[in-house]
Amino acid sequence: MQIVIARFYVKPESRGEFLQAAREFLDDARQRGGVTSTWWTEDIENHNTFVNYCEYISMDAMEAHGMSGVGDFLGKIGLLLSDVPDVYRYDPDVKVRMD
Repeated sequence: MQIVIARFYVKPESRGEFLQAAREFLDDARQRGGVTSTWWTEDIENHNTFVNYCEYISMDAMEAHGMSGVGDFLGKIGLLLSDVPDVYRYDPDVKVRMD
């Protein structure tokens, strides 16, 4: 499994356009094989900061999505951002169950 978490800083005047692109990104990611979970959150103190969580079944699935879906998304939103996104990738090797 691979997990990618990315924080996006959006220009206030570009918020609506960014949200539309984010919805399209979700639709695209959910239709692709290899993406097991993906969602967006909004910072409750800074309404123009968003975080995307995306979980992939493997490194190959993540790389395939990155070459097409993520690249398309970044191309759409580049001018909508006020700063460079923070992107983190995790390769979890331990899963903790609480049941």
